[in-house]
Amino acid sequence: MGILKVALVGLLLGVWTWSAQQSVQEKPHQLPIGGHAGAVAIADLNRDGKPDIIAARIDTGTVSVFLGDGRGGFARAPGSPFMAGNNPEDLAVGDFDEDSHLDVVVANHETSYLTLLFGDGKGALAPASQSRIPISSRPHPHGVEARDFNGDRHLDLAVESRDENAVLIYLGDGQGHFAQDSKRLSVGRGPYWKLRSGDLNNDGKDDLVTTDNEGSSISIVYADRSGKFQPAKHIATAQAPFAIAIGDVNADRYPDLAVVHRRGDSKPDLDALTVLLGRGNGVFVAAPQSPWNIGTSPTAIAIGDFDGDGIGDIAIASMGSNNVTVLLGSRSELRRANTSQYAVGQAPTAIALGDLNGDGKADIVTGNWGSGNVSVVLGR
Repeated sequence: MGILKVALVGLLLGVWTWSAQQSVQEKPHQLPIGGHAGAVAIADLNRDGKPDIIAARIDTGTVSVFLGDGRGGFARAPGSPFMAGNNPEDLAVGDFDEDSHLDVVVANHETSYLTLLFGDGKGALAPASQSRIPISSRPHPHGVEARDFNGDRHLDLAVESRDENAVLIYLGDGQGHFAQDSKRLSVGRGPYWKLRSGDLNNDGKDDLVTTDNEGSSISIVYADRSGKFQPAKHIATAQAPFAIAIGDVNADRYPDLAVVHRRGDSKPDLDALTVLLGRGNGVFVAAPQSPWNIGTSPTAIAIGDFDGDGIGDIAIASMGSNNVTVLLGSRSELRRANTSQYAVGQAPTAIALGDLNGDGKADIVTGNWGSGNVSVVLGR
């Protein structure tokens, strides 16, 4: 993965307007990791009704857990960090053994496995009895998603296989075990970063979407009502689609897609943002003036309700300029937040949004590869 940089400028959906609906703390809280922080996730690991933060450290192969107090404060969980296999690149959270405690699956970059960590319901994670889940991703996994893809009410796993232009599905049995053989789903050229999942056509079934970094497209693989996947649908985009997020940014109750494009330092002119507006029937249409020039190397993207108006907003992490840019959604247009760029740690490579202080508005969490920490930016 090359050095990533971002700075958002230009027009979005025809007009930029300013909004003062959400202000944030002057400086983010920094939670120390000690090395190259990677993927981050927000979930209630200790079952106290308050969101916690899970953060991977790539260079030591560990996952740290920070328990939240519901007011925006965090403390390291006892025993944290926890061993998580080599190069943890992405995280998926779910109850994989169905004991009512959340667990974590890690995508291990430059390996041939995923790592399963069982939660104890108190904030600690421990390797499952068969913690390494062998996979056949080529050359290795970058992302992982957990959903019930076949309708048996047990969580399954999806991993991209870049060199095969495919997504691999590993079916779970609800006891923390996964099938050795995968189901291969063909997608576009070079699905690279982190595939994502959601109900993209409002039929009650979770679908899959990949960014096809070498194919100038995204691929959507729809699941039908019987849990079977249909052939991938390809939607053309600008070159080098990299990271993707799912959410409703225009209040029509249909999921939309936000895509950032990058090729790294070699071709910074490809860096851009595309917003694809969903019609609710599996059809997505590029918003006016997509793609937009947004500076250099957008890294990671998330959608959440940043200003508390019930409409999804877009947050983009910038590895090069050490900040996060927020675009507020509305029924008519996307518009910049009052302060559209928020300082975080150095070289953020991952982002998650969630209400960490109970005010009904999404806060920002980034994993900072360069400064070895996690930034928490609280709205107020």
